[in-house]
Amino acid sequence: MNQNIQINTSSPSTQKSPSNQTAEWAKYYQKRQWCPVPIPAGGKRPLIRDWPNFVLTDNFPWTETGVGIILGERSNGLVDIDLDCLEAVKAAPGFLPRTQYIFGRKSKPHSHYLYRVKNLDGRHPKKFNDPEDNDTLVEFRFSYKKDGKISGQQTVFPPSIHPSGELIDWSNRNALTAEKPPEITHDELFRAVTHLAVASLIGKRWKNGSRHEITLALSGFWARAEIERQSAINLIKGICLAADDPDVEDRLRAVHDSYDNLGCGEPTTGIPRLEELLGNKTVTKIQELLNIWNKPGDGLNTVIVPEEPRPLIRLLPPSELYPVDSLGDHLSDVVKAISEIVQVPAALAAGSVLATASLSVQSFANIELPINQGIDKPLSLFLVTVAQSSDRKSTADELALQPIHQYEKELAGIYISEELEFKRKTEAYSTIKNDILKKSRKESKENHSSTVSELSNELSELGNPPEPPLIPHLIIQEPTFESLLKLFKLGRPSLGLFSAEGAQMLGGYSMRDERKAVTSAGLNALWDGQPLKRTRVTDGYYSLDGRRLSLHLMIQPGVAAKLLNDRELEDIGLLSRLLISAPESLAGSRLYREAPRWASETISQFNSVVTEILSKPFPVLEGSQNILNPRSLKMSPESKQIWIDFHDEIEKQMGIGERFEGIKGFAGKLPEHAARIAGILTLIDDLNATEVLGSFMESGCRLARYYASEALRLHQSGFLSSELLEAQKLLDWLHKPPKKTSITLPDIYQFGPTFVRDKTTAGRLTRILEEHNWIRRLSEGIDENGTKRKDAWTIIHQSKAENIELLSC
Repeated sequence: MNQNIQINTSSPSTQKSPSNQTAEWAKYYQKRQWCPVPIPAGGKRPLIRDWPNFVLTDNFPWTETGVGIILGERSNGLVDIDLDCLEAVKAAPGFLPRTQYIFGRKSKPHSHYLYRVKNLDGRHPKKFNDPEDNDTLVEFRFSYKKDGKISGQQTVFPPSIHPSGELIDWSNRNALTAEKPPEITHDELFRAVTHLAVASLIGKRWKNGSRHEITLALSGFWARAEIERQSAINLIKGICLAADDPDVEDRLRAVHDSYDNLGCGEPTTGIPRLEELLGNKTVTKIQELLNIWNKPGDGLNTVIVPEEPRPLIRLLPPSELYPVDSLGDHLSDVVKAISEIVQVPAALAAGSVLATASLSVQSFANIELPINQGIDKPLSLFLVTVAQSSDRKSTADELALQPIHQYEKELAGIYISEELEFKRKTEAYSTIKNDILKKSRKESKENHSSTVSELSNELSELGNPPEPPLIPHLIIQEPTFESLLKLFKLGRPSLGLFSAEGAQMLGGYSMRDERKAVTSAGLNALWDGQPLKRTRVTDGYYSLDGRRLSLHLMIQPGVAAKLLNDRELEDIGLLSRLLISAPESLAGSRLYREAPRWASETISQFNSVVTEILSKPFPVLEGSQNILNPRSLKMSPESKQIWIDFHDEIEKQMGIGERFEGIKGFAGKLPEHAARIAGILTLIDDLNATEVLGSFMESGCRLARYYASEALRLHQSGFLSSELLEAQKLLDWLHKPPKKTSITLPDIYQFGPTFVRDKTTAGRLTRILEEHNWIRRLSEGIDENGTKRKDAWTIIHQSKAENIELLSC
């Protein structure tokens, strides 16, 4: 299991002394139902004598102390998997269940993994030691009851100072949004830690030159012990992680060779050779840990039970209902109409309608935020809607954008005649200018040279050359940032970047690794209402002020996963400017029905409202035809107080342990998102309005809360890869009726889901399902209609670990 953890070097605890934050963190831990205990700075043992029974009070002084957490039942079953050697740290992602609660220090990052284990009665902690030097490999740590008393174990937690002088910190502070560490059974976690200890032990002895032989001996040993082939594969993969062995595929081929040879009755190496390579003590330790022993009469046996399947993806709460009625009369009615006609979720229709509204009014006004003496912000929205290809995104979007497309056609017709007139004027202008220049050259030859001043005056009297008509585009779909700049220079100052196939934009040239930063920074500037500046040898320097851009991209869940995983976009700040929703799919329930008359009439009325707004001349600076000069839309006193209350409500939820801690970047912009939405609703209702009323601000805040709830849901999915989403879809197909007990590789890429149509993709996804124990390889293959299929698996249908689909959309 790849956890892809990164140290958060910019976390608050790296910027302030731990003593200033210990009390704050102790309170945070208490909210997690953990029991903090004071630790001396740079120490490990608690300051309190009877610390297993210590109860923290509000007025406890935390000056110059660290903080430990009492493990076990006193902290809601908290267990710490302490990785004491570097090999264990490296191999842990291959064995330990996924958890967001991981911490360490600079020289040993990611060395503590936290879980919750219910019912620890009768269980004891375990330290796994190296038999040669007695150094600890891994430790399974928790407090337990002994003779009616708590036998204490605690772990020093962030932001304490380790005895080495290093700061202890969370590996990913943003990941601490999960309410609690994952809950897991004792047996499942103990088995994972045991396998990790085996991999760490062998990884310490994984020497160049003998790795292939050790692999053959290990796999021969395990094959004779009847350890399942997949378990052996997982162990070898973990050993390669522990030892930084890049030749994983070679090692796995050796495993398959050993199992295949034993199955055919051919000789394989085993314990004798393994003892030569690793030593007697190490081999005995492996036997002890895996519970594999010689039994007289029947050779080697094993008590290892096949692992339970592990969920591919984590449970997410269902999406909240979209607050349609908060959109105001015009927009709420058309959202309901589109939802009724196309049979799409309200949130999907609302994304397209809000984008249309934003594009329509963003030219006319800014919203003034009550910060300092007032700061104007554009009424532009950046929206992203997550939906599958079968969810009728394009149809809903087309209905919402009808008035925009129609007006664009009208502008295109006007543009043709204006361009002809421009060419005629340009030709006349050039003719007159050339005559002036010819006259000047003639006088120069006749020694009646006119002065520069005289020539300049004549050209000034001629005036500036004719300005070309503005390019009549309102909507663009997948531009490069350079082409967007050029369009803003030569075209209308208010544009919409809208696409029902947003993957084309996010996967196109502008968002390639080498272009992503430039494109994202430019989009940020447009959202902020800042001028776009450009300096090039060919174009020279120019600055484009007074431009506005609305954005709405409709993307599929796999693309959304990549977007939310993109740390660069998060750091640049683009993700915090996006209002994202991922409504549940209605596919399978959309039986045919006639569209009601009221819905069509509502859409026509909406078209009229938008068309009327678009037909109004947009305000521009004097002497310019495409530099916007929008007025300032102020908040009424009631509206201002509602906004301030909302601002403070969000701010209080951004602290340590609070609801929005993990999405602070987005949460910090929520009040501005709310104000922008309120401004849009105001102008849709009355384009000439001078202030935002309280009712519209209430609506803006309610809609912002909805998008905040979606951000929290999808923030968790951002830790997934698109491969896991594809593996989930394949597993769903395997589990569909009629019930299948086995499957072969050709079955998958010939008859499986449409996105798995080649052997390479099928092989990649079956490896993921194998690693998560949802399919188990049949070592002898399978006979399928007289054809021997080597790549075949048993399908696992039931598990204590419920497999949950991440995005039902």
